[in-house]
Amino acid sequence: MTAVHPDAPCWSRRPAEVSSLERYFPRRGEADVELPLPERHDPVVVASLIGADAMARGRSVMCVTSDDQVDHVLERLAVLPGPEAVDLHRGDNPLRDLVAHHTGQALGVSGFSSYFGPNPGIDPADVVVLDADRLNDTVIGALFAVRVERRTHPAVHRRLRELIGDVHAPQVLEPARWKSLAARVCAMLTPVFCGEDTRFAWLRLQPFLPECRVVVGVDDVVISPPGKLLHALPGYRHARQRVHLRVVPAPAADAGTEPDVSGLSPSIRYAVDYLRTCFTDPDLTLNRVASVAYMSRYHFSRSFHEQTGHRFIDFVTSLRMDEARLLLRESSISITEVARAVGYRELSHFQRMFKKRFDMSASAYRAAAGR
Repeated sequence: MTAVHPDAPCWSRRPAEVSSLERYFPRRGEADVELPLPERHDPVVVASLIGADAMARGRSVMCVTSDDQVDHVLERLAVLPGPEAVDLHRGDNPLRDLVAHHTGQALGVSGFSSYFGPNPGIDPADVVVLDADRLNDTVIGALFAVRVERRTHPAVHRRLRELIGDVHAPQVLEPARWKSLAARVCAMLTPVFCGEDTRFAWLRLQPFLPECRVVVGVDDVVISPPGKLLHALPGYRHARQRVHLRVVPAPAADAGTEPDVSGLSPSIRYAVDYLRTCFTDPDLTLNRVASVAYMSRYHFSRSFHEQTGHRFIDFVTSLRMDEARLLLRESSISITEVARAVGYRELSHFQRMFKKRFDMSASAYRAAAGR
């Protein structure tokens, strides 16, 4: 028996991330989608699933993450059985990759600076999947900040400092004071920053000028826009859909349902990781997990219980029930679909297990959660 690679999700066996994809399905027609992910869901897997779905509908898809994560995302996508991924972050993109991306044959991957920066080299995709946890005001501010330096713009720098008044540098200018000056600053800086190199950034920053963060330094003044500037960028506003993936903390687990993996043997630790990936597979069995852990059924069952404090079936049920609670709270899919999404073929079996674990029916839990 060949062991399953730890990085390879069980696509044919319905990975846990499919439940996030199913929460996305009812929102396919929305322009902006905030998609919360449980902590154990891999955002790269979810992006691949959404990309495959969108490309099947003839749309180009771009997965946008922080610049330092591009290589990691490409490596993860390379071992997933989803769509081909092409690196469109470097700037000198091969024509073959661009064609494959824009014809909906490959999932594009780019960092924020390449896709949203002042000189984007890629036409806006139909669907943009954003790593929202890494996209914040600091990132947008860094991409579109305007710096008035004493060395390069001495006259303008002097006039700007006179307008700001007596401020000890370095210092963040008080927002109300900056807001009162924004219109005059705009008139002063527009002739300077509408040159070829700065026009793209300045024209998009201007509408947000009163809301900018301004740092007065010893030799410069730095004006950084708020994160909502993102919505004015071509790569964002020209997309048919923007999907923001955001990992949310899991609800407090029942005591002991999440074993301390640091104390587990390598085989049992691998089995726990495997189960967290494949627990939604209705064909998941103790025999199969014992095989991928290279252990006999009896030895695996005894070792799993001794090391985790849980029987195999109880551990799997805990994972499924926690996922079911999340779906009941955060999605509008039917209870039958919830049961299938977490690995139960029979609704009656799911209902029985849910009531046994939480002392209420799934429909009562959903009603209590306000769905």
